[in-house]
Amino acid sequence: LIQNRNWKLKDAAKEAAIELAAAYKFHKQWKTEEGNMLPGYVHVSKLKTKQNNLKLTDEHSQLIESYVEGHPTCIVKNATHELCEAFEGLKINQSTVYRHIIQKLSFTLTHT
Repeated sequence: LIQNRNWKLKDAAKEAAIELAAAYKFHKQWKTEEGNMLPGYVHVSKLKTKQNNLKLTDEHSQLIESYVEGHPTCIVKNATHELCEAFEGLKINQSTVYRHIIQKLSFTLTHT
């Protein structure tokens, strides 16, 4: 609205129904990027990957599968602990191990 209708920032923020502080922030980003990028957008190269997005390898899968087969009444917490002990420095969420067991290894788990 600022560029197309030549409005003041305050009027454009009111028309867009956003807070004035957010409008100033977006306008500053727009000017910094010289209008080449939408405000609020972050370049992929600037994003930090989360450690819990780590993909489990075949070696991890083999360990999990052998652990679950050897301990049929185990819980996901124990499988995660065993995996982290076997691979030093590995930090992984229980939910990631749970999804891996269900989807990749095709095991059926029951909630107790």
